[in-house]
Amino acid sequence: MLHGLDPRTKLIGLALVGFVGLVADFPVLAASGILFVGLLWQAGIGPRKWALDFKVFWVLLLFVLIARALAAPGTALFRIGEIAVSAEGLAEGGLICLRLWLVALAGVGLAATTPPSAIEAALRFLLAPLPLVPEKRVAAMLGLLVRFLPEVLRQAGRTREAQTARCVEYRKNPIRRLSVFAISLLRAVFVRADRLSLAMEARCYSENRTVARLAAGRRDAAAAGVLACLVLLSFLPFFL
Repeated sequence: MLHGLDPRTKLIGLALVGFVGLVADFPVLAASGILFVGLLWQAGIGPRKWALDFKVFWVLLLFVLIARALAAPGTALFRIGEIAVSAEGLAEGGLICLRLWLVALAGVGLAATTPPSAIEAALRFLLAPLPLVPEKRVAAMLGLLVRFLPEVLRQAGRTREAQTARCVEYRKNPIRRLSVFAISLLRAVFVRADRLSLAMEARCYSENRTVARLAAGRRDAAAAGVLACLVLLSFLPFFL
């Protein structure tokens, strides 16, 4: 389902999912999360992609949950000295974490099932009606960003392996370790970006080039209907 959708539908859907995550209550968020997990599973994207590889994201969610549980007033479940954990804070923090997780799932679905060239073509189409916006240049810049991010991650891995071989990780000062890693990584990335820009200039690369063809079909109509239902369900509590 996800692989066959038009990239324009996916981008608009990602924006709508972010909107639903801001205003929807727990039942709509839970149903949306189950729906997206099923779609990702059907597209061949298992839990490793959206769960195990998101270790830093889970730490962020845990931090948000703990912060809301300690800061929000309400009925204290238990106390640690002067610090109280409230039931209302836990409920509010869990709702915020569910909203962030829902948007992260939608982003994983877009990135894993859409080629960068298709995203660039969709951005051109969606930005074309906006005045004073050079849609070709903006789409080309974002397309290059999407393509260059994996290279940055690979360079970070190579830099970490090189520092491990030189026993940099055994330094006691964590700030020193982080600064050495950041300086080495940034230098390598800038050198790689400079070589890439020279190669692009030599090949007369510009934003005026052929992009992927876009064609919406019945799947996109069905996806639009599901998204419209989610948006309506999100607003339903405001009218009751």
